[in-house]
Amino acid sequence: MLYEQQELALTAPKVIWRVQIGRYTKGCYQTKCSMESAAQAIRYYHCINIGNGYKKRLLKIEGKDVLVVAKQVS
Repeated sequence: MLYEQQELALTAPKVIWRVQIGRYTKGCYQTKCSMESAAQAIRYYHCINIGNGYKKRLLKIEGKDVLVVAKQVS
């Protein structure tokens, strides 16, 4: 008997972290930076100072799933 080996290509989807900033009244965000390291993204998010009337958020994008990790409005 011949046995065929089948290799399964199981790859985890790439995780992208995005820090976005926007005006409070307009409702749209612009990506300030995009990176693959969670630690760098969280540190960058906490270091951004936003003024009055602005908002910021941290997104985790994994494949087609988008998760808002943190959000702040001033």
